[in-house]
Amino acid sequence: MAYLVRSRINVMNDSVKSRQYQKIDRKGAYEGFSGFVEYDKQYHGMKEVVMDQKNLEATSKLEFQPSNDYGEFEIDSRFIDNISYLSGFIINGSGATDTKKQVFVSHGWDHLQIAQPLSSSKSYSNYVKMHEVQKATMSGDIYVFDGEEMVALVGSVKFKAIPRAVIDQLLSPLKGVASSSSRMAAIEDKLVKGSKLLKSKNAIIDDFLALIGEELGVEPSELQDDTTFADLGLDSLMSLSITGRLPEELDLEAIPSSLFTDFPTIGPMKAVIMQLTDTSTDETTTGTTEEEDPATADTDDTEMVEEIPLESAPSNSSFSEAMDGLLAIVCDEVGIDLAELLEVQHFAEAGVDS
Repeated sequence: MAYLVRSRINVMNDSVKSRQYQKIDRKGAYEGFSGFVEYDKQYHGMKEVVMDQKNLEATSKLEFQPSNDYGEFEIDSRFIDNISYLSGFIINGSGATDTKKQVFVSHGWDHLQIAQPLSSSKSYSNYVKMHEVQKATMSGDIYVFDGEEMVALVGSVKFKAIPRAVIDQLLSPLKGVASSSSRMAAIEDKLVKGSKLLKSKNAIIDDFLALIGEELGVEPSELQDDTTFADLGLDSLMSLSITGRLPEELDLEAIPSSLFTDFPTIGPMKAVIMQLTDTSTDETTTGTTEEEDPATADTDDTEMVEEIPLESAPSNSSFSEAMDGLLAIVCDEVGIDLAELLEVQHFAEAGVDS
């Protein structure tokens, strides 16, 4: 396999003159990332990149940037980062993805093999071809060479697509960003509103469970009300992916990325999804509408859903204890009483800064 990959690297490099493939230097490569992430100079290991944007294929020359603080390592983690960046670059930094709409975030690799020590005094080359393995998930193998000899392999590197709006929400500056408590207050306000007319309640829940099953690789029938998302293998990256898909696929308003942390089991989450679903026009009008005659109301496609207050969701005692401890720490640091803290909308109003 190594000789086939090495042959492919040679073909790509030789085809640059005919402009079959695009070649960019170190500065251009890392500027491709700059729209959403900036790397320190010691991580600028790709000296030049030759890429086939359309087919998500690329090779690069690697020269690790010298540093006086490498320390003593069997394998320096910065070297591992440098040999791996090509996979993220060909997806996010080459123009192959519209990063204004979504960004592919690394989901790790299946295995890593390093046959020889990596050195900042040597030049290497690497190669990757990414491909879609399932919806919104890209994968590929990264081959690393010292001359003609293969010295490392990063197997099955995976990237999952996350909506750019979710990324911006998570990485936005502290100033002007609502605290998690205010976001939860907004959810609670929505949950305790009066009953809503919802179209096809069962279909909404079925779509939600299907989405969860698709992301986690389980059958919807396995998703029982007392099942916790953590037991299903849900991690922070998966929760971001699902949170980003919910507004569009279930016709929901924007929801906070902390939703799966606040509601860690299937049952309460289903109740939240039902309450957040907005299929009526009540919130898009100015407020007053004529009351519909109950005798003529069409109930075939709609049904009244009982209000489910936030308080009815099973509580997590450890979470409550942790929250009490957190509030006590904030009060101690800021120098105010708990009653005063609970009256503010944002931590900034209480004097909490970065």
